[in-house]
Amino acid sequence: MSNEDSDTPDVSRGIRCLYPRRVNSEFLAFLPTSRYEGRTVLVETDEVLDSELPEIMSEKILGFDTETRPNFQKGKQYPVSILQLGGSKSVWVIRLKPLLHRLGDIFKVLENPSIKKVGIAVKGDIKGLRSLCDFKPSGFVDVSDITSKMGVVNTGMRNLAALILGEKISKRDQCSNWANERLSDSQIKYAATDAWMSRRLYLEMLDVVAENRTDVEPEPEPEPERFDLRKFILKVVRAIKKSVKSLGPSPKKPCYGNGRKRGARSKRSKNS
Repeated sequence: MSNEDSDTPDVSRGIRCLYPRRVNSEFLAFLPTSRYEGRTVLVETDEVLDSELPEIMSEKILGFDTETRPNFQKGKQYPVSILQLGGSKSVWVIRLKPLLHRLGDIFKVLENPSIKKVGIAVKGDIKGLRSLCDFKPSGFVDVSDITSKMGVVNTGMRNLAALILGEKISKRDQCSNWANERLSDSQIKYAATDAWMSRRLYLEMLDVVAENRTDVEPEPEPEPERFDLRKFILKVVRAIKKSVKSLGPSPKKPCYGNGRKRGARSKRSKNS
């Protein structure tokens, strides 16, 4: 039925959604939890890599993320353990340690300008990967750059998932040991969700920009400063003291100039 045949006017085009500028921590608790439930492939052998690499290379947009063993000692840094790539139908969780001899093949994906690798704060991930095997990164997009230009203050995967998609993702396994020889099901699910969410956020932001839905709530007006009686009294007392001090007689400075000169002349006259 067309809008002309309906008694209800079509006002949808006049409604614009204001994205929150900041994340409200209390609001997060009420959001539905989201996690990836699609095809997940754990890549840790040559056979699986050879089987999956053609499909990875055929993707046009890949969600991108890495995981590193957490560092609890100052000055100690662990190498990147996991590379996650999220495609249109699959997510690949790649353990890098058993595939160090194949990094050249894996990183061809990261050098291909025809494949967009989209994620959050990708510079740090790229730096960590290049410390394993140097490559020329190409085709990377940082979703937080897009949201920051809109005026969104909060970044990070969890914050942007809440602000842009209205969903919550678990960070329970974030600080687990990603260098383990065997990843738990929970770790694999967590890693896959991050890559999947990165891709979803990027695609959503493409629509937001294309449809000019980039309005962000305005900054709130600063609250007026509350009257503080104690501060006011101290300020008045200081002002009174300063005023009284300025009214008092100025101390006389001793003048030694003429006396010294007379003393000097009389001394010379005695010697003459």
